[in-house]
Amino acid sequence: MKGYALTIDVTFGSVLVIFMLVAATSYTLSSYTSGIGDVSMKRIATDVIAVLDYNGTLDTLDENTIRSGINSLLPPNLEMGVNITVYDTSFAPVQEIDIDYATDKNRYAGKWNFMTFNGNSAEGFAVADYWVAIG
Repeated sequence: MKGYALTIDVTFGSVLVIFMLVAATSYTLSSYTSGIGDVSMKRIATDVIAVLDYNGTLDTLDENTIRSGINSLLPPNLEMGVNITVYDTSFAPVQEIDIDYATDKNRYAGKWNFMTFNGNSAEGFAVADYWVAIG
């Protein structure tokens, strides 16, 4: 009876060790990509939109001005697009601007809300939906 219990114990232990070795080997051999690059891309896009907002480029609501601002700030290995929807003070959409806003890319997206001004008076607000992808 002792031999039978010892055989079961050794078999169970061997199976457990083999399972752990297979799990560890498959984990180390699997291709793992770090999420750091993804987070970095999202932060870069948010920083670009924030700079465009703070320096008044978004307030112009001019497609060419915003596009050149994005191109001057964005690293060359990334692509970025923006869809800006402008609302008046009664929350009705009055204008929509698409700047390279492709929907068929594998991308990371975000949203930025900002006020639009005419001189020192607020005209309304806008929402910038933006995306960033590796170009």
